[in-house]
Amino acid sequence: MYEPTLAEIHDRWFDQIAVAAAAHLSARVEGAADLRIMDLGCGSGTLLAALDARFTTLRGVDVSPGMIARARTRLPQAALSVGDALACEWPPVDVVTLVGEILSYATARVADAELQDVMTGFFQRVHRGLVPSGLLLFDVLGDRHDYAGRFFHDDSEWTVSSEVAQSGAIVHRHIVSFLRRGQAFEKSVEDHRLRMFDAEFLADALRKAGFAVERIAAYGTLPMLPGRIGFECRRQY
Repeated sequence: MYEPTLAEIHDRWFDQIAVAAAAHLSARVEGAADLRIMDLGCGSGTLLAALDARFTTLRGVDVSPGMIARARTRLPQAALSVGDALACEWPPVDVVTLVGEILSYATARVADAELQDVMTGFFQRVHRGLVPSGLLLFDVLGDRHDYAGRFFHDDSEWTVSSEVAQSGAIVHRHIVSFLRRGQAFEKSVEDHRLRMFDAEFLADALRKAGFAVERIAAYGTLPMLPGRIGFECRRQY
């Protein structure tokens, strides 16, 4: 997932959500000092780089080696690793983020019958990994939207075409990408799977884990994409 070609396209031309989420966070932690952040699904490090001046400790994990390689080039001072967002542990931080449908990606492989236990365990782990009053910020695909269709994005340097289908709670994306390399184009084909979530299911699991829950419809001035659900949560105890 997010092999080098698509990782580069995503890094160079699809950074709007990460940049907006970083601005959103900056406004939420205004005046605080010595801040630490854990970015689960950090991608190429765009969000962390945008917060570098505000946070003294930057941590990130991503399932894509290609994305982590790009993040390490951008942020050599950060603690970055390839890994599973659902399973990793980290020292206490002030902020945890999963921006850009990360939780939908990470749970696509989880069986429906196991989802409640997995989410309970995950949110409890995040709770342990936050200081009191620490902030959790994330977004997912909501289950009240039809994501199916064919989508085409074209630029002089790249082209991305995706065919999207839904099966139960899972969204399937078949993505074909082309990236200019001199006079030729490099081709990439990837298949992505993401889980759709019921908003109240997540809110209930978050509250049970010890979070105060707020739904958000935008990161700063950037509205969520159609169907997406955002959450801004505070550790209560």
